[in-house]
Amino acid sequence: MFARGQLHNNYRGRLRLIVRLYLLICILLPAASASALTATGEFITYLDLYSSPLADGSTSLVLYAQLPVANLSWHESGDSLIANLHVTWSFNSSGESVVAIDEDVDLVRPLIGSEGLQSMYYIREVQPPAGIYRLEFTCEDKGRKIGGLFGGLFGHYPAASLTSRVVVRDFSAGGILADLLPYSIVGENLFSRPNPSGAYLIGDPHMEIRTCFTPPANREGYFSLILKVEDRFGNICFRSKGGWKYESEILPLQFRIPIAGLEAGEYKVKLVLGGEDVQSAEYSYPLMIVGSLDIDDKELAQRSIEAQLLLGNEAYNDWLRLPAWNRVEVMTRFWHDRDPNPSTEENEIYEEFLSRYSIAMEKFTVFQPGPLTDRGRIMIRYGEPDIFRQEIMPLNKEALVNEIRGLHGGTSEDQGQDVGLDSRNSDLGRDLNSVGMGASFSMGGESEPYEYWAYDLEGDPLLPEFKLNLSGVGLKLIFADRFGYGEYRLLYRSEDFDF
Repeated sequence: MFARGQLHNNYRGRLRLIVRLYLLICILLPAASASALTATGEFITYLDLYSSPLADGSTSLVLYAQLPVANLSWHESGDSLIANLHVTWSFNSSGESVVAIDEDVDLVRPLIGSEGLQSMYYIREVQPPAGIYRLEFTCEDKGRKIGGLFGGLFGHYPAASLTSRVVVRDFSAGGILADLLPYSIVGENLFSRPNPSGAYLIGDPHMEIRTCFTPPANREGYFSLILKVEDRFGNICFRSKGGWKYESEILPLQFRIPIAGLEAGEYKVKLVLGGEDVQSAEYSYPLMIVGSLDIDDKELAQRSIEAQLLLGNEAYNDWLRLPAWNRVEVMTRFWHDRDPNPSTEENEIYEEFLSRYSIAMEKFTVFQPGPLTDRGRIMIRYGEPDIFRQEIMPLNKEALVNEIRGLHGGTSEDQGQDVGLDSRNSDLGRDLNSVGMGASFSMGGESEPYEYWAYDLEGDPLLPEFKLNLSGVGLKLIFADRFGYGEYRLLYRSEDFDF
């Protein structure tokens, strides 16, 4: 039988006391996990919601918002630092607001002894009817303004916001468990703190799970629980089993799971419930073991390039605000989510990326890493070109002009036409003007080095989102070294797309 924490008779009273606290301050590392909702904007906030039964048969829903200390504005007040926040959140059903909270919140941290503090919690408890809701959450930092004239006129407060679907569970039938609420074990003194993100560092001794069992009405009996920890391949890393007697009252449960021997990666904690008059079910919670806070500089540099290449601008800016180890985990999850065969150890998509990354780093690095250059970005997206032509020392612009005409579907026979006056060739006229040729062709003048790339159809897109709806037969591109420093820029392309 696995170890079970003390079942305190005053558990419900203590829980109600906790959730009624206006603020709970924890020296806690920010963590991203599939369990936590992520509110993004000018700063990142992690949220989690916990449904549990109350003695009167209703449902308690607790919202945890993990707020980043480093990204908030603080001002001194007496012997403390104060951050002023404005928090709004609501649960909407069928277009109507069921629960709405709009309030100002002061976060308070001491001037002395809080240097290591990285996160603080805002906690609220509500009791909405069971059902499916739309959660809208916004947290504004009222301590400063950004944008506008000197951050004042037309400026706005830095904010994090989130919209998400939320399920409030119905416990009235009994015979079920409440949501699993995770805690971190601090050191070896067995003190625990809430950790709804589900992320733990390598070497953390235990993970604590708290839940409760709602008995069927007016019955007594027994139920069993099987506790398992599985890795992402379904291999069992820890397993134990226990049995309990239930009566008429809600039975709190508390388990400490050894995780010190687990390697970095993604896991699932599962509780399998069974017994007479009990709704047999499996409850799971994601567990993330992250590496040391000391991240290898080379790995972090590569992950930074990956993020710039593959995340959108807003997501990349949010990524930059994360701690180093969390940045690595975000990109690890990015590739894991795109693994075509997650049941195997190899990730074919990531292996292909690393191959293209290595080629781009070797071939295209000049003033910046090769994968971040125009040629590197295209090569990583679509692979190496099917047709490649390079002119390192062209004698004049004729070759480049003919390449441009070919990219637009023309030939060298068109060179005497006044293409700039032909609306059908307006793009060609613009591109010829950009190399100083105007609408007519002249033999004089030197030309910059250039490369011509062509792909059969759209090449080999690394990710589905890179696929193009082509207007022509294939994708054609021209890169030119305009200033002679070896930095080739994408100047002309047969298809319009962002890269």
